[in-house]
Amino acid sequence: MNFAEYNAAYVAFELRLENLKLKKAANQYTKIQYDAELDALIAESDFLQEQGLKLLAKELVTTGIAIEEDHWIVECPDCNLEYEFQGYFDSGEPVKCDCGISFKVTKIIFSNGAYIE
Repeated sequence: MNFAEYNAAYVAFELRLENLKLKKAANQYTKIQYDAELDALIAESDFLQEQGLKLLAKELVTTGIAIEEDHWIVECPDCNLEYEFQGYFDSGEPVKCDCGISFKVTKIIFSNGAYIE
């Protein structure tokens, strides 16, 4: 599961939880139906929490490809969105992607096979 999939699953979970609350308030569930639905949502919540922790623990890194000496491109390792940079390369500086994750570029590879870290 990547960050985009996690975010979509979490939004869907929140909608199902809200729907359960509304149906309970409108007396559309018996106690048995409500308890079963609530148990399913609790299990899903536990799963999503576990997946979220795994994603946060994972340090995402990628390698850039040089276009010119001080000009390079990288792809987000989660969603493959391409970013273009120019100037000084700092391997310690995280990149914040539009998909919501941060990643680090560990090295830039040049066309002749040389690289910088």
